[in-house]
Amino acid sequence: MFCPMESEMRRAIPGAATLSLILCVTNGPAMPGRAAAAAVEQGPAAPTVAQLIAARRAGMHMAATLLLTDIRRIVAGREDVRQHQHEPDGIALWAAAIPGLFPAGSRGESRARPEIWQNRADFERKALDLQQAAEELARRGAAGDTAGYAEQARVVQAACNACHTLYRQPG
Repeated sequence: MFCPMESEMRRAIPGAATLSLILCVTNGPAMPGRAAAAAVEQGPAAPTVAQLIAARRAGMHMAATLLLTDIRRIVAGREDVRQHQHEPDGIALWAAAIPGLFPAGSRGESRARPEIWQNRADFERKALDLQQAAEELARRGAAGDTAGYAEQARVVQAACNACHTLYRQPG
């Protein structure tokens, strides 16, 4: 994609190609004068429902991989849990992001049940429960508590299931 902003930024700031590409992708090619100022004032466009659904699916897949593949392998192999902070941290970060990916009107063609928006406080509480469970998993890992890590991994799995049981259609 041609982006006039990229060549300008490359000359002005060494190594700025990545930043300029991100700016072009999110804001479009540089626009002269008032059009550029108006675009900056408006900020980036809100994501579409299709983009929100894609982000939700991607995040759910990645969190499931962290839990069901990586953490289970760590527990089964009795690995040094102190070396595995990435996995629970990733799940905690994902859990914190979940509520923001389900704004009103974003059900679309997805497995999300309408109850997400009807029982919003409970849905958000379940996301927070998952976040806190994953944070505790990280704490147990940092402490080198292999048995506690294994026990807490089951709590994280239960937090996932608690939300999916109520708020995700089978399929």
